Amino acid sequence: KDFIVAGKGVQTSVSPQGRITTTWANIKGASK
Repeated sequence: KDFIVAGKGVQTSVSPQGRITTTWANIKGASK
């Protein structure tokens, strides 16, 4: 389980299959 958080609200998760998924917390509705 590799979970790396980079930047402001930028979540980068690396799947065991070697796939990189980038999820923006800003789109999820995490506006401060």
